Amino acid sequence: MVFVAAAARPSRCHPLWLLGFVVLLPGTCSQCGSLPRLSHAIPSDPNRTEGFPINTEVTYRCLNGFVKIPGKSDTVVCLSNSQWSNIEEFCGRSCLAPPRLKSAELSPEDLRKNYYPVGTTVSYVCRLAYESTGLRPVITCLENLTWAEAPEFCLGKSCGVPESPEHGRLVDATNNRFGAKVNIICDDGYKVSGRHFIQCLLNRDQVEWSKLPTCQSITCSPPPNITNGLHNGNHLESFDYNTSVTYKCDPNFSLTGEASIHCTTKDNINGVWNGSAPECKVISCSAPPNITNGMHNGNHLESFDYNTSVTYKCDPNFSLTGEASIHCTTKDNINGVWNGSAPECKVIITQDKPTTVPPEGAEVAGTSSGLGVRIDIGIGSGVGIVVLVAVAAIIPLAILKNNRMKDLCQKEIPLQLRCERCSGITNSHNFPLGPASWYSVNKHCEEQLSTSKLYVWTRTPLREVQHKHRTTTSLL
Repeated sequence: MVFVAAAARPSRCHPLWLLGFVVLLPGTCSQCGSLPRLSHAIPSDPNRTEGFPINTEVTYRCLNGFVKIPGKSDTVVCLSNSQWSNIEEFCGRSCLAPPRLKSAELSPEDLRKNYYPVGTTVSYVCRLAYESTGLRPVITCLENLTWAEAPEFCLGKSCGVPESPEHGRLVDATNNRFGAKVNIICDDGYKVSGRHFIQCLLNRDQVEWSKLPTCQSITCSPPPNITNGLHNGNHLESFDYNTSVTYKCDPNFSLTGEASIHCTTKDNINGVWNGSAPECKVISCSAPPNITNGMHNGNHLESFDYNTSVTYKCDPNFSLTGEASIHCTTKDNINGVWNGSAPECKVIITQDKPTTVPPEGAEVAGTSSGLGVRIDIGIGSGVGIVVLVAVAAIIPLAILKNNRMKDLCQKEIPLQLRCERCSGITNSHNFPLGPASWYSVNKHCEEQLSTSKLYVWTRTPLREVQHKHRTTTSLL
């Protein structure tokens, strides 16, 4: 069907009559009237409707929903006779341009078209990275001026099954055709070097996977050094993931905190140590225990460093029982402890009279046993001497049993005694009291074989021997 524009109203010309002839002078009729009207198009400049000079061209454009029919003119010209040139309806109903597909492109023939009336079909060709699925690659312009849905007549070419990186794995690798992406995840302790995925790409007329990234070990920088200690990784410059280092303190120092730390990561990229380095602190002991009736030489201190010693000393008239010195040590290389218990200070008790062992047969107050003799002479010193001399004169020397005297003198008893003869024993049992008059006696007895002399026990001053027990007047 051909549409013809309505004739434009001609412009009015005013002829000039001269000598009976009609003469048209130039410029007296030089314009076209109003533009022709079209059903589906309007002038490009709708504001100007008449008064167009000769040779003026006016272009029309299609209304919405219509498109220009290929091969038909959309322009009119003002002719020399002040008339518009003829123009047919050039706009018609048409589908819009065919859709662009990712997997295919319009055939060269259809690519040149711009008018697709209802029922028109266009064909496609698979792009380089795609291959035909066997379906007919055409779509049709429908009555509602839309294109039918394009079937999947082209499918991406396959790149094949991708390889996994060392120390890593692929995620969701079910699609291996052109355009597919496969993510890469590295094992614990490793990080991706490069892009975190691979993609099936076109290389000339073929498809292939992009470069496979690598999984590199996550490392930590050297751990911090500590004062008065070191760790067992001092010879290394970097530490792989999960590597541990162990700290050790110098002698006399204890470790505070975790002895070992290991390399880990928080972001799967950078290595960090899982904790702080420990500290080395000097091993020390708290104050040693105080003792009753004595003191130690560290009373002015509150703590005592490792290997420090303190020495105890008793007050006057008290004797030290136990080790005089103890020192600070450790059992677990952490806490300081004293190597032993504190000693004790025990009172020293004096005896108020010496003990004398008379010859066999003398009358004594006390008891005797196989372990020794307890002697208590209850008379004054002068009387005692007279009695002893009188007894010696009365009892025959023959009845003195030397063997008995030897047995008596040679007994090994807790107290230390010394046996001497009785010459010059006046007031021998009356010893002065006081610190200088504390006595102990010799262990061995000096034997006098002469039967003409008496035997007595004598004592040596306490300051000559060390006492740990009280002295008594008993021979035990």
